[in-house]
Amino acid sequence: MKNLQINTNFGYSQDNYCCQENIKHLRGDTYIYVDWGNVAMPESLEDLFEILPQNNKKRKLIQFLREYSNYLNYEDFTSFGNVVCHIFNEYSIETMKDVVINLADFGIEVTPKFDRYVSRGYSQGDAYEILVSHSLREVWGLADAAEVLTKDLQKQIDHYLWDSEIYGTIDISFEYEVKRETFGDSVIMKFAEEFEYGEWSNDAFEFDLDVDNILKCINIKTGIILNEDEILEIRKSLESLDQSDVKYN
Repeated sequence: MKNLQINTNFGYSQDNYCCQENIKHLRGDTYIYVDWGNVAMPESLEDLFEILPQNNKKRKLIQFLREYSNYLNYEDFTSFGNVVCHIFNEYSIETMKDVVINLADFGIEVTPKFDRYVSRGYSQGDAYEILVSHSLREVWGLADAAEVLTKDLQKQIDHYLWDSEIYGTIDISFEYEVKRETFGDSVIMKFAEEFEYGEWSNDAFEFDLDVDNILKCINIKTGIILNEDEILEIRKSLESLDQSDVKYN
């Protein structure tokens, strides 16, 4: 192998597409993770919280309404679910923290339908509250709601909010010799291939080329002609690339 050349053209995406598709604004500095639309945007507090009968008494809920509500027709409270509905109707998503505080102060247990995660940016004061719905355990086939907010998902959310995706290409070229058995001679062949970062990487946000698969591709396209030393030379060149090769355009 001769004249190995590896040229790169990497940049950071500015469209913020992944964040816009995965994280939607809920209220104030609170957002909800929608997982590419697998989670519907909540329309009321009943989409975010539960007041369960096994944890609360209907009498206590009615007492709460007498204290916090102007609603007087208590004959409508024919079932536990009916009372819960009236409580949630007293508040909105904008006042969701108030209902949790007021109910807790009154001794009523509220069960969230989400995990809460605070994502912090790189500057002081950069922080968002992210809600991750327990309904994702069904989408992802998880048995326990506590498994939803994994470290990998937390890292992904941080990337969506504070980082930009890497895009660009790697151009690899070199000359290699192919011996022809039929004619008893050899010819010099030219390898020249462009590799898209998005297709040949392990991470969209942190520079991490899938070097092993790039080398496998080169081996296949050259007919497994290169020897171990030549493959090693290409590997070292690819592994020398890092985040510093990504430019801000």
